[in-house]
Amino acid sequence: MTSTSLIKAIKDTAFLEGDFTTRAGKKTNYYIDKYLFETQPDILNQLTDNIAELIKDLDYDLIAAPAFGAVPISAVLAKKTNDQFIIIKHQSNDDPLILGHYSAGQKVIIIEDILTSGKTSLETAQYLSSIGLNVVTVVSVVNREEGGVEALTEHGFDTVSMMTSSDLKNA
Repeated sequence: MTSTSLIKAIKDTAFLEGDFTTRAGKKTNYYIDKYLFETQPDILNQLTDNIAELIKDLDYDLIAAPAFGAVPISAVLAKKTNDQFIIIKHQSNDDPLILGHYSAGQKVIIIEDILTSGKTSLETAQYLSSIGLNVVTVVSVVNREEGGVEALTEHGFDTVSMMTSSDLKNA
């Protein structure tokens, strides 16, 4: 369970109100700036402690970090859990580039910073599956509650979120 102090810290640091347009072109009245919370050592430490606790009983071999937002989280998490991690760099019109060592058949946990529509997470999970990796779950820091969980679930991928945008709004 994510602590209320972590939710409040992320809200105070990275929850911005105003008029914004998402990467998908959708208008929204708030924005969660992942880089504002991911670059704060105290928040990053508490966040990765929470994720480490969440995944400790899962059967997995490595952590996958879609670039670039999930890289700081995954690097600190991998150090804490002593796990290998890979970076997935999406490229336009090509298959993603995987940075790091992996082998077909390995079980992977995908770390996602902000889960919105689920498009990037779904593309990552499908690509990793297509090259022989077994996706155990997708762990997102914040679920914006805009269909991402449903998109992943619909395609057979398990997902868990540390907090929702509602949690942040109500903190």
